[in-house]
Amino acid sequence: VAAFYIVVLQAVLAFTVPAVRAAGLSALVASTAYLAINVTAMVARLIWGKVADRQDGNRRARTLVEVGLVAAAGALVFTFALHAGPVAVIAAAVVFGFGALGWNGIVYVSAGELAAPELAGRSVAVAATVVFLISALCTPLLGAVASAAGWDAFWVSIGLLALAGALIAVRLPTPVS
Repeated sequence: VAAFYIVVLQAVLAFTVPAVRAAGLSALVASTAYLAINVTAMVARLIWGKVADRQDGNRRARTLVEVGLVAAAGALVFTFALHAGPVAVIAAAVVFGFGALGWNGIVYVSAGELAAPELAGRSVAVAATVVFLISALCTPLLGAVASAAGWDAFWVSIGLLALAGALIAVRLPTPVS
């Protein structure tokens, strides 16, 4: 799940500004969209964390599904918003950011909870290492995809990656309370 979601996160962080600029919008609109994504990320992590903690933490896997679905929908909305003007782009960036950047803490907590207690620290460390490694490796590849396919195909494919992560999250185990 994290492998798919980190690609979506990297796409949003690294390519929102160039996509908005390529759509003919100003640097101010592009930077405002980027700001909106990052502010939304702060709020999203708190809200998704609260949702994931419900039912004594047994809602974490379901929350990861919901995060992915919001990110997938956000990617599609963002794709269309790039053709609809500045207000639409900034609003879509908020929706996209709410899903694309709201999952990290849930993944790390889940990694620790699903491991044996004596392995919880290592489990979180491995999860974080995998996330950061994939993050570093995927960004140049994403740039190549955006360059070759164009922004509309790029964002639709990012939405499909978010959807794939959500479909995998459906199968995640729930920790025993």
